[in-house]
Amino acid sequence: LPTYPFQHEDFWLHPTPRTDLTGAGLTTTDHPLLTAAIDLADTGHLILTGRLTTTDHPWLTHHTIAGTTLLPGTAFVDLALHTAHRTGCTTIEDLTLETPLPLTDQPLQIQAVAG
Repeated sequence: LPTYPFQHEDFWLHPTPRTDLTGAGLTTTDHPLLTAAIDLADTGHLILTGRLTTTDHPWLTHHTIAGTTLLPGTAFVDLALHTAHRTGCTTIEDLTLETPLPLTDQPLQIQAVAG
């Protein structure tokens, strides 16, 4: 044992809750579904990202068809419009939904990319 009294100082990394991700290059948005944005340095593309879950957004369960909750088509339009507005565009000329997006209680990460 050391001959001196123990110093009560540890050098472990302690996780701290962080909601401010600006140090990582992310900015927050005022959209309820697309909550963070980042501009890619190499291409200049804008990526908007968020998390969908019926627990966080219970109103999404109002669009349940045959026992499966789907993201409404109007939500896709809203995501596209928000992305367009962030890039300086004001309209969407065409938006085609090829496959429905099922939602569960488990978080689903979404991204909208504009380039």
